Amino acid sequence: AHLKLVLAITWVATMFVTVLCLQVLAAQSSVNFTTSAATKLQNALFGTAAMSGWLGGDHVSSFRINDGRYVWTFGDSLSNLTDDAIKVGPEATEGATCNFFPARSCAMPTNTFAVWQSSSAGLRFNTKFDARTGRPTSIVWPPDWGGSGQKPKVPSCDSCSLWVPPTILGQKDASCVANGGQGVLLDKGSCCATKSSGCPGYCCHDELYFSEMTGTANSNGDRLLLLARLSKFSNVMPDKGKTFGTFAISVSNTRSSNSPADWDYRSSSMPGTTVWPWSQGHPPPQFFTAVSHAHAQSQPDLLYLLGTMGPYRVLARANMTNLLNFDWSRVEFWSKGLFWKPYGKEPLENGSIPSLAPLWKFHSSEASLHYDARISKWLVPEVSDKVIVFRVASVITGPYRMMLVGRVPEDVVGSDLSHWDVNSVKNHPELASEECHWVLSMVFHWKPTYMMPPVPGVHHFPRLLCVKADELHAMGKGVSTLEQRGASVCTGDFVKRVQSNVVCSDGDGCHSCHARAAFIATRKGKSLEEAYDNVAERYPQGCGQLAQCKAEVVRSLAAGQAWGMQDTVVDKEPSGTGEASAHW
Repeated sequence: AHLKLVLAITWVATMFVTVLCLQVLAAQSSVNFTTSAATKLQNALFGTAAMSGWLGGDHVSSFRINDGRYVWTFGDSLSNLTDDAIKVGPEATEGATCNFFPARSCAMPTNTFAVWQSSSAGLRFNTKFDARTGRPTSIVWPPDWGGSGQKPKVPSCDSCSLWVPPTILGQKDASCVANGGQGVLLDKGSCCATKSSGCPGYCCHDELYFSEMTGTANSNGDRLLLLARLSKFSNVMPDKGKTFGTFAISVSNTRSSNSPADWDYRSSSMPGTTVWPWSQGHPPPQFFTAVSHAHAQSQPDLLYLLGTMGPYRVLARANMTNLLNFDWSRVEFWSKGLFWKPYGKEPLENGSIPSLAPLWKFHSSEASLHYDARISKWLVPEVSDKVIVFRVASVITGPYRMMLVGRVPEDVVGSDLSHWDVNSVKNHPELASEECHWVLSMVFHWKPTYMMPPVPGVHHFPRLLCVKADELHAMGKGVSTLEQRGASVCTGDFVKRVQSNVVCSDGDGCHSCHARAAFIATRKGKSLEEAYDNVAERYPQGCGQLAQCKAEVVRSLAAGQAWGMQDTVVDKEPSGTGEASAHW
């Protein structure tokens, strides 16, 4: 009974915090959004995917290459194709499904690509077959073990087929667990799951491979840059080897090749991103999240690389020509002190990345980064607990503000949304229109392990979402104040609650907005009013309302509100000056 009470209290507290966050976000935004399933676009782009043998994929990204052509990249992808008519072993099992589609074969390449011509309708999916077996394999592979060299390796795994011996299909969960398995993979023919998330015969996760990717083309459209996550299943690596480091892939024949399967490419490891078994708890930064042109007339070749360091977004920049030639010495990082800084003086191969300045603490690990000229803002969508937000900023280095878009609509999955997980959302500007100001892709995962989803083509399959703003032009004017919206929430009690909000920093722990302002005023010789401005700018999510209720803040300070010592005494120096924590 006590446990049930604790769980009930925890659930109520969680829901209260969620509702409060939604109210705060709504109060910060002067724009209302509507979200709905982009059904027409979904059918146009992905309607023939299954018929062409592409049954789903994650880690979605898209970018323009040339002549109205766009490349869409995917991570682990499901396919029922073979290059020959031979069916061997478990592939002949009747009634089997691959990603819940009826299938006679099933493979999971670690990366696939599709090409979209803006003047046409659907995506044209590309499949590469291993010459040794005639079965699907990944389109791009890293160099040999340890990243030595630049030419792609010939993988020891001769296909990415899931249904090869010793795989047995149609298994039951109890028998799989009894025999040392991880349970049943319903989406892969009900085979027994291995620790590398495949069937027992699957081998493509057992060697170094490229998974999540992002990319962009040069201005001529004849060369292509991809930034990729290097992975390999491992029991001794952090997060089971999900990330070994960031690689740049340079494609030299983008214009002359018929499809991505024909690309001529080399790859190189980005110094300072290599993960080791002892990196647990101290992960190096990674820069495969997103890449975007700077849209600067004076520097048309400049790129921004959005990355992660632990739970924070970080930023780098470089000239595209240098990245295509793997000249890492020219890369600069947005660093502590809020300025651009290159690699350190020690040998570059040692990866001397400077101390980085975090942009924000993210909710979902995957993201896209685009400059939206319609609103003159950089825009990054995120999703958390099925709530979508936009992070927007006038300059690439921030500060970024959150705008509430809304909850994921039920119709995007066509069934009870509570049965689905979603952890990624990406923006695809090439699909935008007057009807859909933003078209987002989301990849959902079916949670129940005891039953199939209602229909195929939803689990581990990109679903498109239409987002429309009621006043698009208003987003270009910045976030409105509460007073401008005619709100009456800037009362003394409201300001006191915001002043008491606790916000956390990686280096100095968690402290209230007031404690941070008091510290700055005392130690930095600033007035409390100036200190509050600094804190509100540094922590917009927890303390930003103080800037929007500035008049009431000034009145409260003039009235000399009494504060308990617990609000002003800190055990570490809190950062509120806009500088990144020295802990980086």
